[in-house]
Amino acid sequence: MGTERLTRSSANGHLRKAADGHLVKGGECNCCSPAIPDTLYVTLARLVGDLAVWNGKWTLSHTTGCYWAYPSHAYPRILLQWIGPGTSDWRLSAATAAQCYKHWQSGAQDPCDPVGAYSEFACDAFTCADPNTCVDSAGATCVVSLT
Repeated sequence: MGTERLTRSSANGHLRKAADGHLVKGGECNCCSPAIPDTLYVTLARLVGDLAVWNGKWTLSHTTGCYWAYPSHAYPRILLQWIGPGTSDWRLSAATAAQCYKHWQSGAQDPCDPVGAYSEFACDAFTCADPNTCVDSAGATCVVSLT
């Protein structure tokens, strides 16, 4: 089975996917039709403690590879990324610091569809000022949308 060299089109800024349907890890990874937009939206609710600042609707911008972020990759941030191949799902992280975050996952194994309600996945309050941030944020919701 041969390999395919993929490059990013500077004209549209979208990610690339290999011919076999798998994302090119660490590279450009989306040839979806239609392509995933450079702008996605996330609505977070019921976050408490240090993470309460992320409640509301946020605009995520494509940064590089399989990442969309607000405001950037630096902390504090909201980061959406495709995790695959292997685990093959979308993950969203809302973080105020490296070890003060909550993660959700889509459960969808479709690299072309990051949209929908995500399930809680993990939380770490090690560097949060409020040590109860994770416990009190149990049940927090995450929805990724196109508008």
